[in-house]
Amino acid sequence: MKGEGIDVSAIREGTSSAAASGIPHAALLVSFADAVVAHEEAKIAELRPKLIEAVGPGGFLETATVTANFQRMVRIADSTGIPQEAPVMALAGDIIENLGLRDFPSASNTPRSSLATRILGRAVRPFAGRIMSAAARRLRSGSAN
Repeated sequence: MKGEGIDVSAIREGTSSAAASGIPHAALLVSFADAVVAHEEAKIAELRPKLIEAVGPGGFLETATVTANFQRMVRIADSTGIPQEAPVMALAGDIIENLGLRDFPSASNTPRSSLATRILGRAVRPFAGRIMSAAARRLRSGSAN
């Protein structure tokens, strides 16, 4: 969104390589997400003030909200076997491979993209950020009316 380069594959390796991702406070964010997923209440309590100091109260709220929402959505999708839609798969193809998401058992719920879809995804991906930003602006302006 900011036009800055990041390496999302680094976050898959845990806190040891998260700093190399280019994501601000990545190691702290990964530690928090790991603690939430593992239901480590003491670790969450330890990390909460550190996160608030690092990203501010609003940033912490966003972090906690995204983490909780991700947990909810993943559990629903995994339990019902919901596959990803073709347009999402087309845009996310490289990310899926870079993060090794096919290594997880729930990946069996989503079929692999066809060669044509992967090629289309690579062609459209450079414009995806602009397309999503334009769609978000359009939604915001429509909801204000």
